[in-house]
Amino acid sequence: MNTEYKRENHKSYLVIKNRRTEEDDYDLKMLGSNPIEGLLPVSFHVFNGEEELYYDISTKQPLGILYEKREMRKEDLEKLFKGMKSVVNKLEEYLLDVEGVIPEPDHIYVGGDERVYLLYYPFEKASFQQNIYEFAEYILSRVCNEDEKAVVYAYSFYRYIKEENGDLQEALSRLELDEKDRMEPADNRDTIKEHWEDVELSGEEGEQGLYLDEEALNLPGVFKEQEEQSCYKEFMGIVFFIVLGLGGMGILIYSVWKYDLAWQSLFSRMESVAGAGISIMAVMGLILFKGMEYIRNRKKAELPEKQKELLPEEVSEGFCRDFSVPVFEQPDEDEVKEDADTGKEKDFETVLLQENCYHEQRILRGRVKGRKKEIDLSTFPFIVGKNRDQVDYVLEDNSVSRIHARFTLRDDVVYLTDLNSTNGTLKNGIRLEPNEMTMLEADDEITFGRLTFTYH
Repeated sequence: MNTEYKRENHKSYLVIKNRRTEEDDYDLKMLGSNPIEGLLPVSFHVFNGEEELYYDISTKQPLGILYEKREMRKEDLEKLFKGMKSVVNKLEEYLLDVEGVIPEPDHIYVGGDERVYLLYYPFEKASFQQNIYEFAEYILSRVCNEDEKAVVYAYSFYRYIKEENGDLQEALSRLELDEKDRMEPADNRDTIKEHWEDVELSGEEGEQGLYLDEEALNLPGVFKEQEEQSCYKEFMGIVFFIVLGLGGMGILIYSVWKYDLAWQSLFSRMESVAGAGISIMAVMGLILFKGMEYIRNRKKAELPEKQKELLPEEVSEGFCRDFSVPVFEQPDEDEVKEDADTGKEKDFETVLLQENCYHEQRILRGRVKGRKKEIDLSTFPFIVGKNRDQVDYVLEDNSVSRIHARFTLRDDVVYLTDLNSTNGTLKNGIRLEPNEMTMLEADDEITFGRLTFTYH
């Protein structure tokens, strides 16, 4: 599927050349005559005898851009899957085949109102199943590893897609049922475990797999209830041992009073021996119980570290990111002492650079609200816009889109891409088409909305 992007009358379009066939006439007529909520609005244009489909993507961004540098949390997945489920249901109402949807990160859009929009193109049905498998893998690769609920939710989607042989509608329906179960009391824990008994989520040291403790292997959404149950059990355990100890002391005191025992003959009666034994057992039991709780809490605290093994082996190879956390080594004590003795500060030592290691500054200089601004393009890809949660540098101006433009590095050359911005991106006065990539050179003038910068 060859696509291109065009801007006309302040609107952005994704353009696909039509390959009309008689069997697809119904789909095209339905798309053209009935704007379906949740599908990208489409119009038909004819140029030089060839029909082109214009999909309106104004003020919308694809998943591939939104989550290029940000991970998906549970609430993000819920909005995505609920939006997709709503669209799929509407397709059924209009007798449109769900396989006409293109389930690719670059063709699933999210609007400024956070609504999901799917691209419907009835000429790629043969590749739908492979695309939906790859989409499920993409979701797994972008999920936030620290969000346990998101991990289970994403893996559930992947699992259902596999079990239903790529049936998107059935997989989304099963996810919806999971959410309904989550809202109901999780009384029957045997039923919950049976739901996951065939899912190989946990792994030991050296094995691939999602490491979750026993309580985490449940339906999504019961984590809070499990924590409350754990606190209740701990409280009842402490109460039990206290009551047991007091009972033993009561028996001991009663035997002393009944038989008028002296300390020397305290253990001459069975009642006094039993009372003392029960008291001692209660104290030891309480100590052991609290010790086990301490060990259990320590294991829970170590859980995020163990969750680096994210996925089962069958789904992890080839698309999972490395979730390892960078370790910053502390300086050796001998080195620190040596530096203190010599009075040298390593941070101020001059390092001799090797030849041919000079790089351009890669800096944008300009003004925002009358103040000089300098943007250091130090990491790539580098995204600018006004949405603080999704960009690397915030441009505080209402002419700038939420996600406006992206800088990428290829073969040591910086490229600029307009990300379907409302007011556009200009290079040396020439407006870029949406998603058009252009090479930057020193002293190029770049304009985002009404903000102008110079590249150095």
